[in-house]
Amino acid sequence: MISVKRKALSIIISFVVITTFVMPCCAFADELNGITVKVSKELQVVDTMKFRGQSYEAVYHPIYNIPSDQVFCDSTYCCAALVSKFYKSAFGVDMSYLMPGEFPEADNAEFIETNTPEIGDIYGSYNHWAIVKEVEGDTVTLFEQNWCWIGDDKGTTYAQYSRKVDVRHLNSSESFYTLKTEPEYGDRISIQKLSVNLEKLVKKAVKYVLDSTDNLLEKLKDDDRIIKHKGFSDITRMCALTGVRYLKTAI
Repeated sequence: MISVKRKALSIIISFVVITTFVMPCCAFADELNGITVKVSKELQVVDTMKFRGQSYEAVYHPIYNIPSDQVFCDSTYCCAALVSKFYKSAFGVDMSYLMPGEFPEADNAEFIETNTPEIGDIYGSYNHWAIVKEVEGDTVTLFEQNWCWIGDDKGTTYAQYSRKVDVRHLNSSESFYTLKTEPEYGDRISIQKLSVNLEKLVKKAVKYVLDSTDNLLEKLKDDDRIIKHKGFSDITRMCALTGVRYLKTAI
């Protein structure tokens, strides 16, 4: 009798630990609007995403040949596992709580809900987690794992990638979350705006340099002072043209 009670207690404790730290999640496709692919092997890469110079992979497995506990909660195939790994690598964020339908939490960062998701944000619903891969107007493309289903009487597993969500037509359980703070980068929203503005500024500066250099070279070719110092003129022109060619390839 005691052993039975201990076993039952052990199961309960294991469940609590799993739901708190392992972050279970299993989603089966009920809205098929992405690209469908057959899952034929374990660790099959269904989708990839590049972010901040790093590549990430969404891996799947055939549902019929893997233990049920690994379908619903594990650190490899679970949808929440992908989010956790992504945020650890991309932002240095240690996710501590990713229960489906709940607000995402991290040990060293803070999330806020957003109506204007950006690439790298989290998408969550009552039974699923994903990463925002692309944003085009009101349409968000998701990067996700464990969005799969069994499609025939043989138990064949199918998955989807590049699934899209319309921000204007979310149901009551769907939300997007963005980092309010990052361990290393501070306020993410400000950093993103700064990077966009900086990119525009650099492109404008490069264009100005190119235009100014072309105009300067055009004026120099007929300048009497430069003609008197032909050797210096040739070197200056060569350096300027080399710089122009470099800048043109850079942008």
